[in-house]
Amino acid sequence: MAGAGSQPHADAFLQQIVASGKVANPTVTHDARPLVGGGTQADCGIALIAGTGSFAYCRTADATEDRCGGWGYLYGDEGSGYALGIAGLRAAVMAHDGRTAPTELVNGFRNWLGESDIPRWLTELRTWDRDQIAGAAKIVCQCASAGDETAIRLIDHAAESLACHLATLWNRQFCGQSSDIVLAGGLLVGNEFLRAKVIDSFLASGCKAGAVMVVERSSDAMIRMLERICLRK
Repeated sequence: MAGAGSQPHADAFLQQIVASGKVANPTVTHDARPLVGGGTQADCGIALIAGTGSFAYCRTADATEDRCGGWGYLYGDEGSGYALGIAGLRAAVMAHDGRTAPTELVNGFRNWLGESDIPRWLTELRTWDRDQIAGAAKIVCQCASAGDETAIRLIDHAAESLACHLATLWNRQFCGQSSDIVLAGGLLVGNEFLRAKVIDSFLASGCKAGAVMVVERSSDAMIRMLERICLRK
């Protein structure tokens, strides 16, 4: 389950499963586990999730597990949709002020928010939750794909941050060996431009990748993992 890193939430979910009487010896784990289990050939590799937040998890051939990131929007989630969206909005208002060079992000956000009066953006955005604000990342990606230099720099920074998640786990658990990579989460799934930059940055740091799989729905990977478990039995 998403949020399994919060022990109270995991405990409450586990209690509901036990109370149902339908599952013997249940285990509650985070939603990155089935990405490796069903998204790689041998249940071994690194999963990177970048949606509203960001998080990386790995499992080695000897079943060693490790993780990186996932610390939340206050002081973590580097490279996430929320972080990229906020960075894009910040760059837009700085350009509007004249503190930085002009950028198409200004018009992009004007159209996205349906508000041409930039001082009014804050009033609107104060009522939004993190998932909604993370949607601003798609404007950054669109402007970057169209060649806007400011947006490209923001995408490069996000890609480097996400690649750092991968490289940290690779250096710790796979150093010298190729590792399969699974990419998931709305930001990565929806943006080939960003995905390519993440892998390029990962490889440029000296790491080695095997197969790279994009998983649109984590439930699909979970089903594949369960099928493999049943076949082994």
